[in-house]
Amino acid sequence: MNGVEKFSAFMSQHADKVPLLSVQSVDDKRFAVLREFLSSSFDDVEDNAWSVSMNLGKFVDALSTMEPQDKKKIINTVRKYEVKGENFGISGHRTYGFDKSRVDQRLIRRKRGN
Repeated sequence: MNGVEKFSAFMSQHADKVPLLSVQSVDDKRFAVLREFLSSSFDDVEDNAWSVSMNLGKFVDALSTMEPQDKKKIINTVRKYEVKGENFGISGHRTYGFDKSRVDQRLIRRKRGN
């Protein structure tokens, strides 16, 4: 097999697969974050794209066999950090310098300084 045939075989071996994540280079921030995350989970993560993609496959396999409550914890943690829409600023009443009454939950002005 000459070099052209090897290259053609290499390029066609993944023709039936769908790429999930694309990065510009190993210096890309998404690649660095993914490598750091996977290296904290697995011991054999090297500083190259092939190693990170193999360990990403292991991570997805681990997710598929995970207990439902553990998977739910991971999903809720990721959702917590997801940014949705815009911030509309501060709303509500200014409550600094007030305490809540134990009787009727109304705000009472504090007499102490802080």
